[in-house]
Parts: sequence; structure tokens; C-alpha cells
Amino acid sequence: MRKRVKVFYVLLGVFVFTLLVLLIKTFMFSSKQPVAMAVERKTVEETDLAQLSKLLRLKTVSYEGRNTSDSSDFDLLLPWIKANYPVITSQSEIKVINNSGILIKVDGQNKNLKPDLFAAHLDVVPLAENQLDQWVHPPFAGEYDEKFVYGRGTLDDKGSAFLILEAAESLLSEGKNPTRTIYLAFGFDEEIGGNDGAKAIANYLKDQGVNLRMALDEGSIVTKGIVPGLDKNTAIVGIAEKGYVTYHLEAVAEAGHSSMPARDNAINQLTEVLDKIRKEPFKARISVPLRAFIEYLGPEMPFPQRLVFANTWLFDDLLISTYEEIPSGNAMVRTTSAVTILDAGVKDNVVPAKAEATINFRILPGENIKGIENYLNKVTVNTNVKIKKSDKFAKNPSKISNHQSESFVELSRIIAGTFDNTVVVPGLVIAGTDGRHYEGIAENVYRFSPFVLENQDLERIHGNNEMISIDNLNSAKTFFYNVMAN
Repeated sequence: MRKRVKVFYVLLGVFVFTLLVLLIKTFMFSSKQPVAMAVERKTVEETDLAQLSKLLRLKTVSYEGRNTSDSSDFDLLLPWIKANYPVITSQSEIKVINNSGILIKVDGQNKNLKPDLFAAHLDVVPLAENQLDQWVHPPFAGEYDEKFVYGRGTLDDKGSAFLILEAAESLLSEGKNPTRTIYLAFGFDEEIGGNDGAKAIANYLKDQGVNLRMALDEGSIVTKGIVPGLDKNTAIVGIAEKGYVTYHLEAVAEAGHSSMPARDNAINQLTEVLDKIRKEPFKARISVPLRAFIEYLGPEMPFPQRLVFANTWLFDDLLISTYEEIPSGNAMVRTTSAVTILDAGVKDNVVPAKAEATINFRILPGENIKGIENYLNKVTVNTNVKIKKSDKFAKNPSKISNHQSESFVELSRIIAGTFDNTVVVPGLVIAGTDGRHYEGIAENVYRFSPFVLENQDLERIHGNNEMISIDNLNSAKTFFYNVMAN
């Protein structure tokens, strides 16, 4: 009996101690939100919308095999800039890279400060021809009204390029120069990897001996109503992006008649490997960018969620399992694999001699392409399935930028001043951007598109009925203007 009482008191003591630790850490989990900067508000006028409309009408569609020297709407990008931004044109140095890449240098007041770079891309993804009837407004008409501008590229990424130019033109037109020198870098092939555009621009700057304090590219956004339990918007500034690699798997066996199928035919061999990949995913974990996200978002959450976020030492598994429940959350906690193409067979009564699959991997920071290959070698061991890497867009995860740097704090303060009722947090970008090409010349690369978007808006990016609100144009112009001015 005495032993039971002793065990009870020991367990009670452990429980009370653990509870005290949880509560102390929760109450010490203080806000990391910046002091909002008093920003100068800017708006986009009717004449500006007409300029954006002309840009949207240019069919600058990225596709594999496009010859950058061929005459196309890409050739009209620089004339569009010169026609609509006369102050930038007269007061800045403009360099053309690979016929369609555009780099603009605007001298700053203090030449001793490292420059900043603002990046966007002017190419867009192709349209699904069989879905054109689903567009309420024609994708390349550049139509607009008092609430929205419609068309391919409004969100990804011509809208950002337009607003960067608008902000710089406004600043220079007021007789001001940015505090530090700024570069405006506009790529033309981001949708197919950015090697001829942003990468070439970055190489040019490197050859010129340019070292950037910060590069700012598209990426995460201001989310509205997406974080459960939070009654504020969330501005996520990407401090890293996932890696990317594609592998082709091929199984070969004797062809045969479907009435007498061999157990180890090509399709069976391939599907067994694919099933193994599905059942043995990469280990889920909280990466450095996600840990930073939790540290900044947690203090702003209601008490139950704040307790969990403040005590990840105990609740990591709970957080991971919660993220795993939805595709976007699952992509935040692990390297993902997606079978995107399957090819086998030509006739319903013939067992094919060959079966192929294409698998795309998005790699979590802290892992790499070599690890993907080791994983595939493991799941295909003792099989006749061969693997082959596609080098077309292969890239390891980006470097992780500093979310406590001067430039991040500055961005955070301006975001807080621009967007009301908004929490600013660092985070991970699960898609790819041109930002990675500037890592070699920039202290930090941040990925942030200053638009307030809901779930249905996100579906329009690369989808149908892409559009941007006038309110978003105004707030984004305000954001870019104040970053350049301050």
C-alpha cells in the first residue's frame, strides 16, 4: 500500500511539474510582432490601370524550346516600360539580358549602403485550350472595372512587376531617390526554371561585383481566413523554398497476351514500387522555416493553441500530425512525392513490355537530391525498375535567410503598417521562385507577394479566371514604395 501511495505522489509530482513548465513557457511566449511603420499611402490611378492592361495583352507565354532571339511579344516588354515609365527611363540605367531579361538600376542617396533588388517575372503559364470557355473575361484582353483587373498574369507575376515599376516611378517623380541603390530585375522564363532570365541577370550582377543586402521576389502572401483560430490576417514572408527534382522510373519485361499475364510483368513491377513509395513517405519533421513560423505565429493564437506552440518540446508530434491532415500542411512538414505521368500499354488485350512513371519530389530544407536518389535506390532494390533523374529543373532546397536581420525587420514593419489587422511571420515557400538565383549575391532572399488572398484566389494562380483587386494594387504599391523609400 505504501509503495502505491509513493508511486501516486511521484506521478502527481511529475504531472504538476510538467503542467507548471507548460504554463510558464506559455506565458513567457511573448509576441514577436514588429512596431508598424507609418507608411505613405499610394494608389493606382485610372491611367495606371490602362498601362497594366497593355502589359496583360502581351502574350508572353513560357514554353520549352522557345528561342529567345525569335520575334515575339517578349520583344515588346522593354518598349512598354519606356513608353509608360518616362522618369525611370530617363534617370536609371537599363540593361537587357538575353534579349528579354530587363535589369534597371536606380541610384540611391547613400552609395555606402548595400543595394536591394526587387524581382518579378513577366512570363506566364500556357492556357488550357479546352477550358477557355470557363474564363468570364478573356485571359489576354486586359479588361478591368472599378473593382478588379482580369487576365493571365495579374497575380503571377505581371501584377508585381507593374507595381514595382509604379512605386519606383512615383518615388522618382516626387524628386526623391531611394535611400540605397535598388535594382529592378524582371525575368522572362521563371515558369520554366529561370535559367535564361533571373539566373543570367544574377550572373551579370555577380560579374559586376554587386553584393546585395536583400533580394525580394514573389512568394508567400497575406492570407485571409486561412489560419484556424486566428481572427487576423497572416502575412507570411518566405525565408526559404523547397527543392525540386523529377525522376523517371521504368520497368521492362516480356510482353504477353492478357489472357496469360505473367505475375512479374512490367506494370506489376512498376506499381509495386509506386505502392511502396506511397506507403513509405519521407519522414515528417519541423524544419527551420516552419519552426520560425511557429515561434512568430504562436504568441498571437488563442490560449489552447498558444500552449501547444509554446511547448513544441512536448507537442511536436501533435503539430506534425495536424499538418499532415491537409495537402498544404503536409507539404510543410516533409519532402513530398507526386506521381505526375504514367505510361504503359497500347491495347486492352496486350500486356506491355514497358511501363513508365514520372515522379516529382519537392524537397524540405535540410534534405537534398542525393537523399532522394538513395531513397529510390532503396525502394527499387531487388526489382527490375530503373531510375533516371531529369536535370531540367533539378535544384536542392534554397538557403535559409535570416528572419532576424535588419532587412527582415524593415519588411515586417512596413507590412504591418500597410496591412491592417495582420500578423507578420517568416515561413517556407513550397513552390519554386526566381529568388533562388540571387542567393549567391544577396545576404538574404525573401519571398513575399503583397496581396491579400483567400483560398479561392489561390486557385486562380495557374488556373482559370485569374484576377487582382484594385484594393490589392493600391496596398501593394504602398508596400513597394515604402520599402524603396525607407
